[in-house]
Amino acid sequence: MKLKDGLIYREEDSVIFDTEKGKLIELNESANEIIKRLNNKTKRQIIEELKCLYPDSLEEEIEKFFEEFISDARKEGIIYE
Repeated sequence: MKLKDGLIYREEDSVIFDTEKGKLIELNESANEIIKRLNNKTKRQIIEELKCLYPDSLEEEIEKFFEEFISDARKEGIIYE
């Protein structure tokens, strides 16, 4: 999975700017952690790293959040395979 071309991602501000749509997308902390790992990690690697970042969360909760976020991001057109 990768961010769509034409997007400007600012990790430190937790935002993505879609230059085509003129839209600013604000990310929560967990979504930001996913986005910054997309270009060079597999789904399993990202989930394992999120488990380390959020040790008090159940693996099922992390996987559910990941799947929901990826689904929403695809619908928004900000990521692709």
